[in-house]
Amino acid sequence: MESKRKNLIDRIAELIEGGEFPLGKLPSERDFAETLGVSRGLLREALVTMEGMGILDIKGREGIYVTGRDIASSLDGVISGVMLWPHETMDQLMEMRRLVEIPASGLAARRRDESDVDRMRKCLRELEKLEKSSTDSDGARWDSLLHMSVVDGAKNKLLSRVFEGVALLMERYIGDTRRRLFANPGLPDEVLLQHQELVNAVEIGDDRKAMEITEDHLRIADRLFRQGHP
Repeated sequence: MESKRKNLIDRIAELIEGGEFPLGKLPSERDFAETLGVSRGLLREALVTMEGMGILDIKGREGIYVTGRDIASSLDGVISGVMLWPHETMDQLMEMRRLVEIPASGLAARRRDESDVDRMRKCLRELEKLEKSSTDSDGARWDSLLHMSVVDGAKNKLLSRVFEGVALLMERYIGDTRRRLFANPGLPDEVLLQHQELVNAVEIGDDRKAMEITEDHLRIADRLFRQGHP
């Protein structure tokens, strides 16, 4: 996620926790953008991401409401604590990944353009470098960005915006699973190969293959998570 958007999400989260909206309703988009000193476009992206995380409820012309969820002092706190959530919550996150990413990869294979493939290839190159260097300092970020770029390739803006909230949580979750990944000999090569095959399938327009690879990939991710949370 872009730093400007993440910083704005942090600011809004702090305002909510600080009791700035006692009635549970945020100002209009125009007024709120002026108050925060940001563009309406950037604000809209931040709000949609927060809706995807369950913090806000956007009701069209009725307005934007705080859901009442007890959030941490900053969104970073929420994200860093995601691995402390109950199994049910993590099960729901994995379920949402399957519901979104598997069909989205098929759509991406049919709809992607050259710029989408370029972004996927860039993420893939970074992941390849990390494996060759035997370090994984930025692995979670590039892994998450790769999956986000595949979803973006589906060319459904609403789907991409909803998935941004999922991806923000995924980055912390993926970081945890990737640590287990590198503790399993041979598995890093297998996962990297899956990433490579996924990008190849999307690039050549093989929607069925893209969905099959994504399903297998998420199955491994789920297994790795459960290794540390029996």
